[in-house]
Amino acid sequence: MLKTGMSWLAEKIDGHASSAIVYRRAVGDETALSAMLGKTDYEASDESGFVVGAHSVDFIVLAEDLGTPMPVGGDLVTYGGRTYEVMDLIGSGCWQWSNGLPDSDDETIQTSIRIHTRDIGESA
Repeated sequence: MLKTGMSWLAEKIDGHASSAIVYRRAVGDETALSAMLGKTDYEASDESGFVVGAHSVDFIVLAEDLGTPMPVGGDLVTYGGRTYEVMDLIGSGCWQWSNGLPDSDDETIQTSIRIHTRDIGESA
């Protein structure tokens, strides 16, 4: 029952609270997807060793729509006339499950992934 409810909710969010993006893998495959936008704040060291605050622009997509393989650094997202490069967050990787609840079989229900990116400029 919980799995059905989470799937229903993910579909509603995808249909009503998302924007159109194009996901381009480093190997050249391109997929049109719906994504919710998000942001992840993190800290990083600059060239001088100073810790600075930064953030990634995140795109939350249904895992089944993206397919495999999972995102890797160098993949690109086009949205709103801009291009975003998938990047590895220090210690977190370039994506993470965005939701997950245990079901009655003690398996985790995971439907959406959060892809971490950085804005690299206007789309060509």
